[in-house]
Amino acid sequence: INTLYPFEKMRIEAEQIGDQEEQMKMEYSYDNIYWKEIPYVQEKNESQIFDYVADDNVKNSDKIYLRISYNKEKDQPSKLFGLKNLKVTASLKK
Repeated sequence: INTLYPFEKMRIEAEQIGDQEEQMKMEYSYDNIYWKEIPYVQEKNESQIFDYVADDNVKNSDKIYLRISYNKEKDQPSKLFGLKNLKVTASLKK
């Protein structure tokens, strides 16, 4: 995501399609090299809910990369996964 201007904070929200436990990982990076995992909450038999504020943009980047992947660390019957309600909002610096 290129915001054109550096940003102070960026809120990333999303919801898993389905309810498989710990099925996916969401990560972000400012340089597409070093990645940080986005935490989530998940109640039993409910979707994973991601709601995170990235406020560590110390290099004043105008880009953030998102990576959503299957959680290989969990032995699961289905490798299909998806997101719904992805929202990204930011406080920009001008």
